[in-house]
Amino acid sequence: MDAQSSGDAGLTLDAGGAFTVGGLGAVLIEGLLSQSLVDLVVLDTDLRIVQAELRVPGPVKLSAEAIVGYRFTEVMEFTDPAREVTVSRAVLTSGTPALDRLVGVYVAGELRIHSVSIFRLEDPGGRVIGLARTRVDVTEREKARDRLALLSTVRERVGRTLDIATTCQELVDTVTLRTTELTGAPEVVGSQTVRFADIAGVELVEGVVRGDDPPIAPVDPHVALRHVASVGSTAYMEAHPLCEVRALPGETSYGLVLSDREARLLTLTPDALWSTETRASTEALIADQAHSLILAPLSVHGAVLGLLYFCRRGGAEPFDDEDVVLASEMAAHVALCIDNARRYTRERVVATTMQRRALPREPVAQTAVATAYLNLPGRRAGYWFDTIALPGARIALVVGDVAGKGVQAATAMGQLRTVVQTLAALDLDPEELMERLDDTVTYLDQERAALPHSDPVQREALRACCVYAVFDPIAGTCTICRADHPGPVIAHPDGRIESPDIPEGPPLGSTDKSQFATCTFEASENTVFALQTGSLLSDDEIAWGVLSSELRHPERPLRDLADAIVHALPEHHRPNAALLLARASSFPEDSVRTWDLPSRFEAASTARDLARGQLAEWGFGPETSFSAEVIVGELVTNAVRYGAPPVRLRIIRDRGLTYEVYDSSSAAPHLRHAGPTDEGGRGLFIVSQMTDQWGARFTDQGKIIWAEQGLEASV
Repeated sequence: MDAQSSGDAGLTLDAGGAFTVGGLGAVLIEGLLSQSLVDLVVLDTDLRIVQAELRVPGPVKLSAEAIVGYRFTEVMEFTDPAREVTVSRAVLTSGTPALDRLVGVYVAGELRIHSVSIFRLEDPGGRVIGLARTRVDVTEREKARDRLALLSTVRERVGRTLDIATTCQELVDTVTLRTTELTGAPEVVGSQTVRFADIAGVELVEGVVRGDDPPIAPVDPHVALRHVASVGSTAYMEAHPLCEVRALPGETSYGLVLSDREARLLTLTPDALWSTETRASTEALIADQAHSLILAPLSVHGAVLGLLYFCRRGGAEPFDDEDVVLASEMAAHVALCIDNARRYTRERVVATTMQRRALPREPVAQTAVATAYLNLPGRRAGYWFDTIALPGARIALVVGDVAGKGVQAATAMGQLRTVVQTLAALDLDPEELMERLDDTVTYLDQERAALPHSDPVQREALRACCVYAVFDPIAGTCTICRADHPGPVIAHPDGRIESPDIPEGPPLGSTDKSQFATCTFEASENTVFALQTGSLLSDDEIAWGVLSSELRHPERPLRDLADAIVHALPEHHRPNAALLLARASSFPEDSVRTWDLPSRFEAASTARDLARGQLAEWGFGPETSFSAEVIVGELVTNAVRYGAPPVRLRIIRDRGLTYEVYDSSSAAPHLRHAGPTDEGGRGLFIVSQMTDQWGARFTDQGKIIWAEQGLEASV
């Protein structure tokens, strides 16, 4: 037929059906074909090749002239030829070019990736006459892009927590992702989606998992490694389960990697069973069609943390040297993350150990109060709880929390717990105790601020919160003071649940120096108090709902009640927190006696007679009775001489014998060491020598001087 011109493009379809170019089109086509790695194939509307310029080596075995007349899918081995036909026909129909498509092509059995663009060809009259397909081999470019994407993803996803096991699992999950999940780009058309590894795992030096310092390379040839994470092969996991510990002899490839800290690329064959220790696991890999293995060391600052292993199996392309470089770069990042997690683990172990040693082992047995506590451990080590026996059969319930984490929080917690116990021994009122505790926190905070600027603790202000409750079973009351801490939840015997309105004080150590206030209310028999750290109530609605529901049955044993509260919390809402439960009961009436005394010096004689008679009624012998008479006589004498009426004597039989003398004066007594010629001043000294402890506490109307005599010491 007659030749037709395409105008400026210079495209001509001659009578023989061949395309020729001229003018500007010739320049463009010639420039395109001058690129040594660009193929150009021209197809007719039946997708048969009418002209070709082949520059890409390998995909087409025949010459450009020999393939004319063939369909293009007949001369190249596409991974999905039907897809290529569909796309080509779509371009013929719509005229919309398909640009830079990634297409898989097999060359001598090896998968190559080509960038293919397809354009529709029209004659000057607008009639569709065929397609032009260009092809560029971009296999190495795509591999490099995938490697960079994987390394970027590893750096982004691995090490997001300070948990060693989680960090290792993040790595093995990431390296076994498909390429398209890493890059977000369209996958190669028709190809098997590529993964960096089909099987991956991490083995760490046993001590590193516990937070110990890693050994310096070269390591002992029999160092024990723990299998921490693995994915991709059930057979391998059965042969070498997670958490299994094994030693890898130095003459094996595993041992050499740990010694010289150099990654290795190995081919897995049946005779690649390097030692007895690795035989079963290697056989499992080979049985799972694994054929290519990379071992990469985990090393930081010359110390060895463990190693990574990556395997490819089945029809996957074997690893190459570039993959070894990538594995080493990933290992360097993971090693740093694991080392950070190891340091944190060690600090957390130290902190939690300090906290565990500081917290009470068992509840203190009390006559009128039953207690139980539950410690929900976690990463925070700054909270504490306590039950403290006070004179007069009373008991103090304490829950506190220091802001922050780690060793510093645990250290501050131990200091504050000791301070609370010391102040409680002074028998201070709750609000006064809280004031002095606040002064202590302020002082410790100033010590922190005076540290060198290089010390990170210097930049962490010390803040704490606390709730302090004193239950008096004889009076049937409970007095509570709190500093930026949630108050207790109270379950009454009739099933009523309430959270009393207790004035909230400022955080301990803050610049807000508002006064602390207390709230006193009746605590009838079988009332249950639930004190908890604030973290338990981080979600008020959930925690309040659980506490309210479970405390409606306060008659259950306290241990069962505490367990039920924890089990009722949603699994995702089980913070590390403390829960302290206390059940009030009445004090035995026959174990306490109270007498009003005259405000005259003969009151001491009367008090001695009363004490002697009461102890005889309780069955105590002469020695105990003699000690009681001396103690009571001296206390009453001081009250009459230096105090103010009325004077009242109370004797309590509990863990020991407690003697209390009340008078309405607020003057505090002082222990004196009288000289040889002094006629007086030995009263309180005698009391201190004959009792386990003595002290004074103040009331709104006066003071009480008390002394405790242990029963064992009095027998």
